[in-house]
Amino acid sequence: MIDYEEFRSRLEGDDEQDKENAFREMAQKNLKWRVSRQGSIVYMLEPQLISCSYAKKELVMRYELKDWELNPLGTLHGGVTATMFDNQGGLLVQISSLCKKTPTVYLNVSYTTPLMPGENLVIKARVTHLGKRMINVTEEAFAESDGRMIATAMVGYMAIDHVDKKC
Repeated sequence: MIDYEEFRSRLEGDDEQDKENAFREMAQKNLKWRVSRQGSIVYMLEPQLISCSYAKKELVMRYELKDWELNPLGTLHGGVTATMFDNQGGLLVQISSLCKKTPTVYLNVSYTTPLMPGENLVIKARVTHLGKRMINVTEEAFAESDGRMIATAMVGYMAIDHVDKKC
């Protein structure tokens, strides 16, 4: 896990570039920790950070489609897609709220187009509401090759242990 106290002062400062750098560092450290946990679903998914923005409260990640992620029809399994949404949204919420424990309250996924073997998925997640207790995220999943929409999600998380104890 990451030391949220280390980043809090940088995010509360006036330097916008330092805020962006701190946000990216938090995303990288949190992702590295999640992927390093052998046997975990995140370890198996191997997400890769593409970009993030503190100002936009946004996180973009890439997922290479693997054979074990396919459903019986040979396309990306809907449950795996939901897991990707939940993991990425959770990471975004943790670094946006400086809250270590952010359980999922709801996850609503709409599937539009199948992702075929040999394709990769890019997910863009954005915080739409950052409250004292509830944090809402919208996410869009696209095929990396041609940008077609694969699925969208609306996810709600609860902030349990905010660093500054306001929630």
